[in-house]
Amino acid sequence: MKQIEHVLISAPNEAGRSFLDALLRKGVPVIGLANTLEQVNYMEEIGLHNTIMVSQGDEHKEILPPAAIGKVYLFEQSMPALCQYLLVCRPWTTKAVFIIKTVADKTTNIPSIYRLLGANHVLLTTSNDTKFLLGSEYESQADEAGRFIYN
Repeated sequence: MKQIEHVLISAPNEAGRSFLDALLRKGVPVIGLANTLEQVNYMEEIGLHNTIMVSQGDEHKEILPPAAIGKVYLFEQSMPALCQYLLVCRPWTTKAVFIIKTVADKTTNIPSIYRLLGANHVLLTTSNDTKFLLGSEYESQADEAGRFIYN
C-alpha cells in the first residue's frame, strides 16, 4: 500500500484561504503551516486540525511533520516568513514546492531567493482565485476507502 501524502499549505492571505478551502472541499489530505496563532485558529475554524506552528528561529531546529508530505503550496505574506517556511519544510518532500505571490502589479519582480531556498515554482497572480492550482491531479485519486493516494 502506498503511503498517503498530505499537501502542506500556508494560507496567510485570501488567495491561500481560497485554495485551502478548495482542497478541503475536494477531500485532499492537508496539513497547515502557520506562524501566528491567528492563522492556526483560522485553520481550525474551517476544519483543519493538523497545523504545524513555525516560530521565529525554528528554521535552525529539526521539526518533523506529523505525516508524509507531498506537494507544498506557500502563499506569500512576507518574504522573511516565506524564507523561514522554505528552510523548515523543503527537506520534508521531494515533490514540488510552489510559492504563490499575489500582487496587484504584474511587473513586480519575483524574488529569486525562493528558488535558491528550494522552491520549484514561483507563481505571480493578480487574483485571489487560485483554484487553477488544483489541476486534474486531484481528481479521482481516492482509493476504495476514500483516502487520497498520490502518484
